[in-house]
Amino acid sequence: MAYGYIQTTVLGRLAADADLAFTGEGTPYAKFRVLANVGPKDHERVESTSCVIWGKRAEALAKHLTKGKAILVTGEPVTSSWEKDGQKYYRTEVKVDSLTFVGGGKPGNGDAGEPETVEYE
Repeated sequence: MAYGYIQTTVLGRLAADADLAFTGEGTPYAKFRVLANVGPKDHERVESTSCVIWGKRAEALAKHLTKGKAILVTGEPVTSSWEKDGQKYYRTEVKVDSLTFVGGGKPGNGDAGEPETVEYE
């Protein structure tokens, strides 16, 4: 039984176009990275957050998740692990619950106007 939930919020720009793929059972998923400048001005650094969105939303959104677009993502961080050559590796990515395209672009480039929120089912 679950007793809690951790939510992660990331506001930044897409590092590259989303990668759309399908599981062996045919379930679509899209993976992408969001870059954000964090820290105080004199010690600012860029952090990268890996994200994944599943199902029909992944198929619908993948073509819009293009390099440089500003987005706001919320979701649950999920950590997976695997072993290779005797070494254990870990990866944490945000399983997207909601995604909002935030404005700031020029008209006609798909990044302007009112923000659009897409809820993950």
